[in-house]
Amino acid sequence: GDEKCGYLEDRRPASNCDPYAVTDIIVRTVCLGEKDPES
Repeated sequence: GDEKCGYLEDRRPASNCDPYAVTDIIVRTVCLGEKDPES
């Protein structure tokens, strides 16, 4: 499980956007398996 979250932060595919925001969304979708609950 740690491998997935680790490589996601290292990747940062959307460097043109906010890397922190993008990573947060990816982590929530992949690691937690659910979309933004505040949406």
